[in-house]
Amino acid sequence: MALWNKQPPPSRVPYAIPQLEGERLTIPGSKGVFRILASSKQTNGLMAVFQSGATLSDAPGFHYHNQAHDVFLVTKGYLKLWNGDKCRIMGPGDFAYIPPKVIHNPEMLGPHTETYGVVTPGDWIDFFRYVAEPYEGLIVPEDDNRDLKALLIPKVMAAKGQFDVVFQPDYQPPEVGEWTADDETLPESSQPFFLRANTGPRWMLGGVMSRPFVTTTQSAGVCAISSIESSNEYGASLLSKYMTFQSVDHCLCVLEGTLVVRLKGQSESVFREGETVVIPAGQAFALDFGSKRMLYVSKRRTHPPASARPAADDATPPRAKRPRAARACDRCRRKKYKCDESYPCAHCKKSGIDCVYQGNYRAQESNRSASYILDLEKKVNDLTTKLRIAESEIAARQSPSAQAAASQPEGPVARPGIDATPLSMPQDSSTPRDEISLPYDAPDDAGEIVQEEISELNQHTNGIEFHGSTSSAALLGHLQKAREQRKPEDWLSHPNEPRYSLISTLHNSSFSPSCTTAPVRPVPLQENNYYFEQAHTFMNGYFENIHFVHPLIDKEDFYLRAHELWFARDCQPDPSFVALYLSVLSFGALVRVWDEATIGGLGRFEWSRKLFSEAQLYLNYLQFSNNLDTVQCLYLMAKICQNELNPNLAYMYLGLAVRTCLAAGFNRDVRNCTDSRSGWISKTWW
Repeated sequence: MALWNKQPPPSRVPYAIPQLEGERLTIPGSKGVFRILASSKQTNGLMAVFQSGATLSDAPGFHYHNQAHDVFLVTKGYLKLWNGDKCRIMGPGDFAYIPPKVIHNPEMLGPHTETYGVVTPGDWIDFFRYVAEPYEGLIVPEDDNRDLKALLIPKVMAAKGQFDVVFQPDYQPPEVGEWTADDETLPESSQPFFLRANTGPRWMLGGVMSRPFVTTTQSAGVCAISSIESSNEYGASLLSKYMTFQSVDHCLCVLEGTLVVRLKGQSESVFREGETVVIPAGQAFALDFGSKRMLYVSKRRTHPPASARPAADDATPPRAKRPRAARACDRCRRKKYKCDESYPCAHCKKSGIDCVYQGNYRAQESNRSASYILDLEKKVNDLTTKLRIAESEIAARQSPSAQAAASQPEGPVARPGIDATPLSMPQDSSTPRDEISLPYDAPDDAGEIVQEEISELNQHTNGIEFHGSTSSAALLGHLQKAREQRKPEDWLSHPNEPRYSLISTLHNSSFSPSCTTAPVRPVPLQENNYYFEQAHTFMNGYFENIHFVHPLIDKEDFYLRAHELWFARDCQPDPSFVALYLSVLSFGALVRVWDEATIGGLGRFEWSRKLFSEAQLYLNYLQFSNNLDTVQCLYLMAKICQNELNPNLAYMYLGLAVRTCLAAGFNRDVRNCTDSRSGWISKTWW
């Protein structure tokens, strides 16, 4: 059998792979290529070796493996790697080891990054074969602009549990850190670590130097990887004699110079930069160095001891990592600057832009934030003073009537209910309150709480809106009354003067959905495939944000049904689910963090309002539908209206959701116990 092959052979024999060859795969949209050099068939299931190359692309997502060990060796370009509680920007020569159960995520930073990877056990590489497609190009598909997550997530969801890959979408990653002294030594136990280029231990044997990246100590006995450097100036070395390893497979990848490999019983072969030779256990071989400087990487895999082998059924997820406090402003995080943690920071102050920190500010903030709080306190005190003055003036105006009532020896006792007034005044035809109507005056029979309620005509919609005493509109109305300086007599002298309408002023004219009762059939969305290109972005905006506050939608079931919607597996999709789907997209577009100005030519509010209107069309078409999808859709529509500062419309949508629940009996326990969605019905109701 010939030694050289463009792809690994199907059996466990010695073989060689030319430069940029191997079993070449690409994940759609990743702008990268995986070149599998060895896998289960060639190493008896022990390990898989691959070379990956890519330009700047998105990271696949945070995940961990229950059994697989992962390593990354950068040979060209830059790689951003999250590894447990650390994150580093890796350059040529840098190395990282990731044991099982450790959450990690690699991101190619380019401009053209090349890495070597080793995964053990070897059958883990089948995951790449499942999510990828064959690549027939030259180097990398740098013009592949497909949406990586939109194509990857449906495949991962469909094959959930088949492969040793557990994604963690809610993981809070660490910040990028600087290289430290700890990154220049090998740990003394099995744990995740980084190893900076040209650091770590160095072992000399004659004229041959070995730099171990990871040994059996760090990998719990499963593998060892090291670089071997030497020169033909030193002549023959101990490696020039035939060696046989009965339980160790070798994969030699040449990085620089020329390596001569002699397999016992075969003629010698010369290997240069980028070429690979795989030598199975039991095969005798010898090595010679054919250039002035020669560097290659040796990957060796041994059987782990029984105590170090992970249990096949051990699927316990890693311990949840607590989110770290913000140490840098948003711009310094995005640009990877070193933030001085002041407010504003030096970089933002120099650039003249707003400095924004995530989460709550720390106690050690600058004087500006403290002065801002003092200013707010001063404004609150001023408003409180004005409110007390206004109340005292009202009490002074009412005092003559109170004194007259007190001077009467006998009179009717104040009655509860309708006849009661805030001052418990006797009901009399000459009472000034019967003659004078103050602005925002409420009926006397409801006490102080009713006086703070607002019920007005919205001049923009010609609809009457009611806002209770706990609403923000009622608070603003209360402050408006406190600021009113005119006397009651002024209202008598200007009876035709139009009254100030708080509700009309607060009306959001940008968000005023039109209501139609006619069952107009909604515009079919199959033409744009239900916004497939933007759907994952907006769905992530919802499920990674507001879903944690209101976890009423089964995320996994929703993704599966959306997948069926995109790929037209159901010729007649359920209109109620389409309405729910559009409302989720609308809410996600509204609350997600927008790092870009537009998506598909539309901005945040344009997308949200467009999707909201289309969801409303589907609800109009349904008219009355008593199912869970409709209830959840109505609730999300209410939350969208609330975020769009239209509380009255939000109240109407919420009322429809509650009435639909009552009509469907979702508030009762009497339900088919076999209904798989009964749990989500209970969550939605509560």
